[in-house]
Amino acid sequence: METLSPAFAFVTDEKLAGRLDKGLVLYNSEYSRAFYQQQIHLGRVRVNGRVQTRVSYPLVEGDLVDIELVEEEPPSSLTPEKIPLDKVYEDDMILVINKPRDMVVHPAPGHVHGTVVHALLHEMGERLKQEFPEEPWRPGIVHRLDKDTSGLLITVKTRRAKALYSGLFASKQMKKLYLAVCIHSPSQEYIHTRIIRHPVKRKEMTVLPKDAERGKEAITHCRILASNGRLSVVALYPETGRTHQLRVHMKYLGAPILGDPVYGIPSINLRYDLDKQQLHAYSLIFTHPESAERVELVTKLPDDMASLIEKEFEEGVSVVDGSCDWFKTAR
Repeated sequence: METLSPAFAFVTDEKLAGRLDKGLVLYNSEYSRAFYQQQIHLGRVRVNGRVQTRVSYPLVEGDLVDIELVEEEPPSSLTPEKIPLDKVYEDDMILVINKPRDMVVHPAPGHVHGTVVHALLHEMGERLKQEFPEEPWRPGIVHRLDKDTSGLLITVKTRRAKALYSGLFASKQMKKLYLAVCIHSPSQEYIHTRIIRHPVKRKEMTVLPKDAERGKEAITHCRILASNGRLSVVALYPETGRTHQLRVHMKYLGAPILGDPVYGIPSINLRYDLDKQQLHAYSLIFTHPESAERVELVTKLPDDMASLIEKEFEEGVSVVDGSCDWFKTAR
């Protein structure tokens, strides 16, 4: 894989408004429209800080577009891979899995095999591709978890399901509870900021005041479940779903997530021999869009995270027991 230089960003003006792929060509004609379309499908293009995978996405004046160009020739089509899925819930519309750490949700540069999508293609067969012909690299994906974040991930089986569940996420009717082991303890239980891509470290996000004109609104509720003076177990409920939101907010509150290789404290991560964030998508609550029944899902902690909590905290993993009660009443 060869990273091209330079990656670039621009603010959309009147001339660049319109289709995303056309806007990229108009801004920088060094690369073809087909190449930009490939980069968009691979998740390398962001609009206003969020990955955009629709080549026809309509840019409007003021939109911030950034792209990290990677010249990688993907396979002409994805091949199903027999990868075990830890199923938590399934019906005719969705399959909810407990995603392990080290597993990427969909193919991207450097991760062309072993993704959740490859496993879904094996699980559901060709009908998944047929349902999502316009999304060859991410059929069935309605939201994401970072590669090294474990836990509950919803995948969809049909176009109708994607529309309905995308609506739940967009309208904040999909409540997600995360558990984290943090260095120290967060200084407050509610944080309301804006999040924007770091101006220099382009793979990182950073925080701006909530009344800033730039960036995206980001709101997180947190509750300290246990603390031993060095570490804390924290329940996290994000009202919004911004890139790296929980990791950035915990750093901002003086309690970076243990093991986080980007926003954490390297010396402490090394002390615990961790290079992956101790962050787990623990519970989901939503109203089923067809049956109107309330669905409450919980999944187990990863073994290493459970062992760490057992070792470091007198109460052991029982500290997480009250997290769902708090979560159900959180705003």
